[in-house]
Amino acid sequence: MNTLIKVVIGTVIGAMIGVLGTWLLLSGASVKEPETELTSEKVNNSLPAEKARNAIVEDTGKANVSISSEGLEGRVEVLERELQLKKQQLEAAETNKNKAIEKLNSYSTNSKERGRPWSNEEKPKEEAYLEDVPETHQGLINPPKVKTTYDRHKDFVDETEDIGWSLEKEQQITSFIQGHPRGAEINLQLVKCKRTTCEVYGSSYSQDGKALSIIGNDMRSQPWWDFAGSSISSNSDGDGQQLFMIILHSKS
Repeated sequence: MNTLIKVVIGTVIGAMIGVLGTWLLLSGASVKEPETELTSEKVNNSLPAEKARNAIVEDTGKANVSISSEGLEGRVEVLERELQLKKQQLEAAETNKNKAIEKLNSYSTNSKERGRPWSNEEKPKEEAYLEDVPETHQGLINPPKVKTTYDRHKDFVDETEDIGWSLEKEQQITSFIQGHPRGAEINLQLVKCKRTTCEVYGSSYSQDGKALSIIGNDMRSQPWWDFAGSSISSNSDGDGQQLFMIILHSKS
């Protein structure tokens, strides 16, 4: 009896120990499993951060490459412009050099031409007229050096214009002739001044032929008159009017 009781008690204790051991094993497995999940979650969470860092590094590298490329292209453009400018400067210098050489050659040729004696065909007409006259007596018959109306007109055309002086004189001359008591007998066609000279073109219908000379004499007494001399050319057109052209020379 005692032996049976001991066997039963031993069996019950063994069963309880077995149940307890099984429970402990199962509890250990359930505790470790969340650790594995947590570790996996950490790895999964670290992956986006790593990708982000790699993406930032990659973008930074691309940006640096882009900046370096743009800077290089800009430097190339600057060098190309500088090269083009140097090329233009060299071409201009070459052109100037060629012009200087041509001018020097022309001057040399002209100097040689001036150094040779005149042929009979090339001698100036005035010099040819005096060829047989003794040099000591040529001054007695030299042609006059007074300028003709044509010479004075050429000087007027070649003269540079002083806008202020020319406009003032043109207005003064025109206003005086038109406002003169005998101004109705004068038809002005052109009054033009430059820097020191004026030309007056017109026609006169004066019955006594004195209107132009009277107006000219009266104009000389005006305070603005600063001309040193004048020359006049006139001709009748056959219709009773006198065509005239006056050149006035300033004192300055």
